[in-house]
Amino acid sequence: SGKSDLAQAWAKLTEENYKPNGSTAMYEGVGTLIDRLSEETKNLSKDNYSVLIIIISDGADNVKNEKYNAKTVSERIK
Repeated sequence: SGKSDLAQAWAKLTEENYKPNGSTAMYEGVGTLIDRLSEETKNLSKDNYSVLIIIISDGADNVKNEKYNAKTVSERIK
């Protein structure tokens, strides 16, 4: 259909299969998303696309992760 794996996964979210439970792994989620987007767009000219990431969260990260934390995610965004 031409949709990326991420777009297809997003389209499958429903109230039945997506139930937030207060265990936010925000940095891991954002870091993983950035890594996947980077991989999927690495062969595109930077002039041909733009990316918008919208994050809805309580702002708390409840999961400690060595690979993804405030510093490493901030560096990926830049």
